[in-house]
Amino acid sequence: MERVAWLEVVGNFETEKLTPNSLYEVVFVVKLIDSAKGWDFRVNFKLVLPTGETKERREHVNLLERNQWVEIPAGEFTTLPEHLSGKIEFSMLEVKSGQWKSGLIVKGVAIRPKN
Repeated sequence: MERVAWLEVVGNFETEKLTPNSLYEVVFVVKLIDSAKGWDFRVNFKLVLPTGETKERREHVNLLERNQWVEIPAGEFTTLPEHLSGKIEFSMLEVKSGQWKSGLIVKGVAIRPKN
C-alpha cells in the first residue's frame, strides 16, 4: 500500500466544451478502504473559475463510509457566455499536517450539469 505525506490532486477543464448558461457541479469520486490511516486532518477541495473566483471547502475524509465510492463536491458554477473560452481548475489537497496517509483511492473528477 502506498503512503504519502502530501496529497495533491489537481486538474483543469476547458469551459468551451460545456453548454453555455448552464449550472455545473464538480465532484471528486473517492473511496476510503478499511485499512486507511492518517486522515485525521481535513482535506481542502478547491474550484477556481475562469473569472478568478475561488470556491473552497474542507472535508474530514476519515468520516466517509469505508469501501464505497463517495462523491465529494468541490463546487458549482454557471457557464457564462463571456467566459466560455476559459478553464476551470480543481484540486484536492492535504499538505499541512505532514502526517503519513494511506488507503484513499481517487477514481476521478466528474463535471456534470447540476439540474
